[in-house]
Amino acid sequence: GLVGGSHRDSFDDDKRILVSVLNSAATKLPKMAESLSHPLLLVVDECHRAGSAQMSAVFGTKRAFSLGLSATPERDAKDAEDLDTTEDAEVAEESFDDSIIGRELGPIIYELGYKEALEAGILAKFELQHYGLPLEPEERTRYEKTSREITDLRRMLQSQPGARGMDGGALVGWARKQAARGKSGISSQAASYVALTGQRKQLVYHAKARGSAVEKLLQQSLDESSSSRILLFHESISEVMRLFAALRLKGIPAVAEHSQLSDSLRAESLHLFRSGAARVLISAKSLIEGFDVPAADVGIVVASSSSVRQRIQTLGRILRKKPGEERTATLHILYMAETTDEMIYQNQDWAEVTGAERNRYFVWDPTGDSAPSEKAGPPRTPKPGEDRIEMSALVVGDEYPGDYEGQEFTADAQGNIKDHQGDVFGPSQGVPDLVQKLRGAHGRFRVTPRKRAVLVPVEGRGVLYGGQLEQPLEKSHAGAKKTDGLELMVKTKADGYRIAMKTSRGEAYARRTDTATDANKGRDAEALALKIRELEAELGRPIRKIHLSAENQVSVTAEGKNIEVMALVYGLEFPETNPPTTTTPDTP
Repeated sequence: GLVGGSHRDSFDDDKRILVSVLNSAATKLPKMAESLSHPLLLVVDECHRAGSAQMSAVFGTKRAFSLGLSATPERDAKDAEDLDTTEDAEVAEESFDDSIIGRELGPIIYELGYKEALEAGILAKFELQHYGLPLEPEERTRYEKTSREITDLRRMLQSQPGARGMDGGALVGWARKQAARGKSGISSQAASYVALTGQRKQLVYHAKARGSAVEKLLQQSLDESSSSRILLFHESISEVMRLFAALRLKGIPAVAEHSQLSDSLRAESLHLFRSGAARVLISAKSLIEGFDVPAADVGIVVASSSSVRQRIQTLGRILRKKPGEERTATLHILYMAETTDEMIYQNQDWAEVTGAERNRYFVWDPTGDSAPSEKAGPPRTPKPGEDRIEMSALVVGDEYPGDYEGQEFTADAQGNIKDHQGDVFGPSQGVPDLVQKLRGAHGRFRVTPRKRAVLVPVEGRGVLYGGQLEQPLEKSHAGAKKTDGLELMVKTKADGYRIAMKTSRGEAYARRTDTATDANKGRDAEALALKIRELEAELGRPIRKIHLSAENQVSVTAEGKNIEVMALVYGLEFPETNPPTTTTPDTP
């Protein structure tokens, strides 16, 4: 049976299998499966798409078994258009096992790579030709100016509590939320950061050399074979339509396909291309997944994001093997040299993905008469993984020569290790103090998945080696993130320690006996400040965050443990806010 669109089939005596697009499955399947008595197998094709907030609702389906299928199950955490090319910016990434896909569908149980598929005769033979193109002088000037502004804004935003450890697409997403609020102290800077990253991306997408390269590669392909059918991939719909118009003016039978066209026009474009009436199909993103064109033997990636997943999906569009036909497919990949376009080569070693003999690299100025000049390799290469690093040759504090990989954590001044969700991990094994020593301040670090090497990024010095953990870090139940009560802060002022809470206007301080309307609550505030100082002396480290439960119990998470500080008798009183607690003893 079918689910979605005009189809409303359900499980019954005649329907044992239901087929649905993911959007319909996410909204309808969980309810349909509630009353099902038979065990259900859920098969999620292109399962990386089910990791989004909307699509992940499909995992609410009651089932006995699960299976996921994907060319690229790991969702990209990096988007290099949002990174500055002058420095190695890193993104807090989620491991596959901790992702929604990993948790709901389980571990990867079988993989078939491009090299293995080619050897097995499943794919057509192929070659990848990478072309580094130059920016025009005026384009380069604008690019460098925009990049400097982005770098300055990024450093300012990364100093904000909610954005520490963020970069790339993660930081842009956070900045969008701050800009949308419109009233925060950094909303204007966040809006500028989002706008400038978009402007830089468009500048790179619309570079003059791209159009010149496309025209020459197209003409070359058409001259070499009268039967060639060519796919063009772009990120920009406006550029797709510009290329479409330019090719039609030259008499090249081309069609366009993108999400802003009507369904009937899109269907007609695909039909014309499949039938051979159109020799060139120009697409904006929408053909990346799920579109099979067996006859297409040439692809041109005019522009793409830095997504490794998207590049792998794009390659797959031209590698369908046609029965009874021996052919070699060619994918031409255009990138603007010395820009964010190059970052994808730092994220993935394409020789490992496809085989070194199938990749050729060129530099080329297509606006003139010069031919492409072949290079020995890619513009950038990934740093080696931990398996290729001899850890015993490193000393704590050395610059780490490998990839900044593994799960990311944050070490704080209270001796805790937390992940990006705020959950506490342990045993700490001295890592918070180590991070503080290497960085000069507490902050983020990673632990590699197999050798458990501690990697600490330090601005201006790269990633430093912090030794190897004797035990893996595991989530601590004693220091689990609390979801009830209030998170309060401890501030050091000239007149002593003060208990503070965040408000819409900034911070409010708990009143002491000299200002409180309820002197009993003022005395509680003073007693709590004294207890905090005593605990600091005992632990030998500062306490800056505390938790106040609904029952007026104050606790601290320090060194990965939950420490009960004291029970307030009356609670705390804050100016111009509702009291955080309402518990009052029966007797004064």
